[in-house]
Amino acid sequence: MPEWTLPSVPASVPKARDLVTDALVDVASPALDDIALVVSELATNCVRHAKTQFRLCVKHDGDGVHLEVTDYGAGRPAVANPSPEQTHGRGLYLVEALTRRWGVIPATGGAGKTVWCTVSL
Repeated sequence: MPEWTLPSVPASVPKARDLVTDALVDVASPALDDIALVVSELATNCVRHAKTQFRLCVKHDGDGVHLEVTDYGAGRPAVANPSPEQTHGRGLYLVEALTRRWGVIPATGGAGKTVWCTVSL
């Protein structure tokens, strides 16, 4: 499973997206577009909310792609319900809409969590 650790800076969001799409060159679009959007949303959450470096893992198993994004910040992500006027808060809604399944695994013994998801191909 390819794995990368990225710093908590805005430039890590497109870097994460590029790393994953480059690792999945054999995956056909539009699935690859969905995967790129999901990675962008999860990486953005790490940069914006966790404010810690994050680890990104991807595994292609034939009929799907499994992604994991681990950060070391406090809090637990949840799908928000922003008003139409709000410009943020739709990231996990998009993750939920574009993936087969997703969830959060809290870190044991400290701050942090892993957000994982599976995208069907």
